[in-house]
Amino acid sequence: MLIETESVAIVELPLTEVVARRSLVQIVPGTTVKATLSNGDEVGTVLLQYGEIALPASVVETGAGEVTFTVPSVALKAPVTVELMFLNSNGELLEKLEGELVAATVVATAE
Repeated sequence: MLIETESVAIVELPLTEVVARRSLVQIVPGTTVKATLSNGDEVGTVLLQYGEIALPASVVETGAGEVTFTVPSVALKAPVTVELMFLNSNGELLEKLEGELVAATVVATAE
């Protein structure tokens, strides 16, 4: 009679944590942006919130599920994470979008 035995080694491996990072929408202050909302409602107000401060964006054009707005002009030392809040004409929140305010890149050319 032949008996085979297997030896099993139990090894503790370090865990690798994988974090899915959602890319942020990058927005340049003072630019005009067109956004499409997932719910199709008409936007009345767009707010840009940073911490406890919410700045109103200037709505240029709005329609069913779309809004074109001008981002408030602010001076930046570094990129800043913000939240865009889209409200209907009654002031009710329709949708939020996390974004990042970034300074415009200026390319100088020699003349």
